[in-house]
Amino acid sequence: MKISYSFTVSGDPEKVFDLIVEYYALNLKFPYKIRKVTPYPVENLVIPKEIIFERGSRFASFGGGSVESFKTTLKVTLSLKMGGQVTVSCDYDVKTFGTPLRSDELKILNEAKGLEKFLRENLS
Repeated sequence: MKISYSFTVSGDPEKVFDLIVEYYALNLKFPYKIRKVTPYPVENLVIPKEIIFERGSRFASFGGGSVESFKTTLKVTLSLKMGGQVTVSCDYDVKTFGTPLRSDELKILNEAKGLEKFLRENLS
């Protein structure tokens, strides 16, 4: 099951990165682990461009249960815009067997919308 969600926020890209890591690794009931961070090639600055998160297990994907325990790879891409804008794109790849339930899709979508809310609250 693939789900994508994008939004734009105003703020420092490094602060946006820190808040994204805080949200996905510390604030969720089923947290993610960071697998990879790809920075922009800017001299003397480390501005993240892409973050890869993972959680869950492939065995949980077989046995049913909560969608949050399924093997999930999440790619978060930060695109810098003029005027201090950062576009955040969340691309989820959830390993499911069979047809995913609409309620499972909504849980993942609500997780992404939760990130947007978290960023807006903490960047203002």
